[in-house]
Amino acid sequence: MRQLRALIVVVLLAASGSAATGGYTVRWGDTLSGIAKRFGVAPSSIANANGIKNADRIIAGSVLVVPQGKGGTTPSGAPASGVFHVVKAGENVASIARRFKTTPAAIVAANGLSDPNRIREGQRLVIPGQQWLCPVRAGSAPMTPVHNYLAPRPGGRKHMGNDIFAPAGTAVVAPVGGVLRHVSGKTAGNAFYLAGDDGTTYYGAHLSSYVAAPGRVSAGTVIGRVGATGNAEGMDPHLHFEVHPNGGAAVDPWPLLSRAC
Repeated sequence: MRQLRALIVVVLLAASGSAATGGYTVRWGDTLSGIAKRFGVAPSSIANANGIKNADRIIAGSVLVVPQGKGGTTPSGAPASGVFHVVKAGENVASIARRFKTTPAAIVAANGLSDPNRIREGQRLVIPGQQWLCPVRAGSAPMTPVHNYLAPRPGGRKHMGNDIFAPAGTAVVAPVGGVLRHVSGKTAGNAFYLAGDDGTTYYGAHLSSYVAAPGRVSAGTVIGRVGATGNAEGMDPHLHFEVHPNGGAAVDPWPLLSRAC
């Protein structure tokens, strides 16, 4: 049976409260004001960053983007924007600035850092001026992201990503810079892993073909083409897309895709 593009499955999940890329996974009993207090930001900042119209209706298992800095703003009062980077052992503000071709002062301002010499491993920093890209570059072609994370699959499995439907051959691009690896299998077909410079590993499957060779790629590099390989054969062409913060368990990609695609 062909998968319907309009299918949107909403699943409530009692999660452990782990953070996604620059975000927080909502747990049962959480409130927007409670999350805001925990991260030292204004509730309105989190609501605005995630398009939340009703602060009393946040869903357990959903991943909220949490703005950095006091009140989620830079000292100038402008909302902090950019991609997020997870600080690795041995890194400092200067080395991170060199990697992303920005300045230490810009990172300090975007994150409201009181002491730039005291960042810690695992800390999430917003990198200003950087943009997280939609992994499908559809242009004028129709493109439909579907929020079907944790939808049931045969054999008791769960769908660990979101699907982005687009015509066969549509470009699949790197959402951030990083190191690309090709993989393939009976289920995935032609697939890839991207170890992002932001500390998150991204996974995509069912490509019709590869374009970029394995190795370092920049944000926006065409990785491959949308297809229906693996167990997607017979379905509408689409990219199965997963997000793995710190290379760990998958989290819902929707907060990223709904903003970028």
